[in-house]
Amino acid sequence: MKYYKCPRLFTVDVDENKVVVNSRNLKWDVFDRLQIKVLEAFRDGCDVNTVAEKLDIPQAYIERVVELLLPAEFLKKTADFPVPDFRDPPEVMSVWVQTSNICNLKCSYCYTKKNKDQMSDTVWLQFKKKILQTACQRKLKRVTLRLGGGEPTLTLKNYAHHLEEIKNDLSKLGCELGIILITNLTVATSEMVEFVKRMDCSVSVSLDGLGEFHDTSRMFKNGDGSFNV
Repeated sequence: MKYYKCPRLFTVDVDENKVVVNSRNLKWDVFDRLQIKVLEAFRDGCDVNTVAEKLDIPQAYIERVVELLLPAEFLKKTADFPVPDFRDPPEVMSVWVQTSNICNLKCSYCYTKKNKDQMSDTVWLQFKKKILQTACQRKLKRVTLRLGGGEPTLTLKNYAHHLEEIKNDLSKLGCELGIILITNLTVATSEMVEFVKRMDCSVSVSLDGLGEFHDTSRMFKNGDGSFNV
């Protein structure tokens, strides 16, 4: 009997093993390198005896691996692997917005290159156009913008009106706008609080623990901790 490897598998290295995910049914499992080698041997359709001879591995071992691979359809007894029919496209969309590279902290592990770069009005207008176009084409019911940086509250006054326009224009399409403000919360001005209330924003605050544990990695540029601000 021939077995066939599913053509739509994703693999991720984890130490000496691999996580295998079947994109057709979202089932997954973890296999060692030799088991992965057996799986690959069935790529074009093969029987157990042929694989055992090709890899110079006992047939009994190949049979045990096949038993592990069949339940999640990493292997099948047929070459028929139909493409999933996604007739109901998603009605929501989530977008990360890198508002700027400006920040008032100097976190030890931050990967963002700190400078004065920020989204210009031109970029915001292009972004707005693309959001509205996508919402209209896909008939979205909700768009969520995750505002990050840098520290997004430092330049909020420069782009708050763009978000208000996006919210108003999306509402005309029957689409809600959700905003998540990802902040270190060291700059909580009255204007920011008013914006959060007016736009019904969610606020995600970055904490790395309590007290000195937080201050070890999240400090100001002068070295002072930011936990008790």
